Amino acid sequence: MNKTPQKLLLFVLFFSLQLAAQTDFEIESNFLLFEDAKNGKPVLMYNDSTLATGFHFTKKIRTAFPKELDTEFFNFNQYKVKGNTYLVDAGNGPVVQYEDGKFTRIDKSFRHQNQFGGIPFQKEDEMYLWGGYGIFSYKQILTRYDFKGGEWTEAEQGLEETLPPAQSSKIHVQIEDKVYLFGGYSKNFSAVNEKTFLDNTVWEFDIAQKIWKKSGNHGMDQYVTLDKIGEAFVFERENALVLIKEDVFEIDIQKDQVAMYRQKNFKNIKAIVYHSKTDQVSYVYVKANRKLIAITEPYNSFKGDLVQKGSFFATYKLTTQLLLVILVLSAFVVVWVLQNNYKKTAYKNKLVYKSGSNTFIYNGRVLKQLTKPKKELLKILMENPYEFLPLVELNKAITIDPNESYGAIKKRREILIKELQKELSLILSIDKEAVFETRQNQSDRRIKEIRLNIEVFLR
Repeated sequence: MNKTPQKLLLFVLFFSLQLAAQTDFEIESNFLLFEDAKNGKPVLMYNDSTLATGFHFTKKIRTAFPKELDTEFFNFNQYKVKGNTYLVDAGNGPVVQYEDGKFTRIDKSFRHQNQFGGIPFQKEDEMYLWGGYGIFSYKQILTRYDFKGGEWTEAEQGLEETLPPAQSSKIHVQIEDKVYLFGGYSKNFSAVNEKTFLDNTVWEFDIAQKIWKKSGNHGMDQYVTLDKIGEAFVFERENALVLIKEDVFEIDIQKDQVAMYRQKNFKNIKAIVYHSKTDQVSYVYVKANRKLIAITEPYNSFKGDLVQKGSFFATYKLTTQLLLVILVLSAFVVVWVLQNNYKKTAYKNKLVYKSGSNTFIYNGRVLKQLTKPKKELLKILMENPYEFLPLVELNKAITIDPNESYGAIKKRREILIKELQKELSLILSIDKEAVFETRQNQSDRRIKEIRLNIEVFLR
């Protein structure tokens, strides 16, 4: 039996199916592409009022987007919450719900124009947007949408010193309750009209704990130049980040793996969505004749052929220069440890006064409980540790009004000395009588003198 006609028939059938999976209608530049959360299928809005739905984009629906909004700003921040599809303005603010071919604006907000290039992610039924650019500055804020109030509010995200630099970022992914980002842009302070590419730090945000941390430095420079990446697309697939530019990269951050693929026929993609239920991608691309085409195909055929595999995080070889740096740093560390241990020994069980910060320290603990008059009185005594001072020398630490009577000053001085004596005895764990040493002046017995009877150290 001749099998050639059968092979030809199968080829024609396969080719026909491929043609059916792409659009045969003209798409304008201000299109909108997203996935319907209810059925996991693509939805393409084009020419202002027409929807093409399904993997082959064959079902057509007449519809309308909210008149005050422009569809071109809703291709970026897309959320699927509890089976519902929500589209958020690129700069944050307006929220549009899609259901059964209809678009409904549900927010009470306005176009913020403040978080372009922000990072969208969600936790259960909450929608978040981090960072972005707007109003002449890059952001490091985290905003959350309040479904009840219809407004965006700022959300908690840990201490300020732990946050990533203010930025807009094209490369990010949410893996369960973790958000990873790298490859962001920020402000160039030497040329305010230009942006600067950030370093290779990979940032990780724990959504549940609301904590940012550094996961390490990526080594993507061996595969692609990120600061010249231009237009790029990302999505999550099987707990890995898929990054699409000229090539396709599967990045498993948690396993420290990168796989690089090259498409057989490069396509100038303008928008793409991934369908996790069917492992397919739907995308709009520009053909050679500059026409926009929408198509759906299996992800594995889309990504092309494997080019190379490697590590995601940067690995460093110990060069001679690096070893020298390590040795020098180690020497500094040893010296610092020795000095620190010496200081701990030298200062142990001694009352220390730091003049620069005007603080008193005992065994590493700052004595915050001392009032200002007591601090001034103690400072005078510590600056003269071995010398007996006439009590009147202490008056300058407690005199408030120069016209105050001597009797009032003397009474307050006596009270302060007794209180300071009691507090120091408790702090140093010694008897009250052991804190001060007093005597009569050897030349004039009417003058009473005082000095500290404890070990002190001035820094």
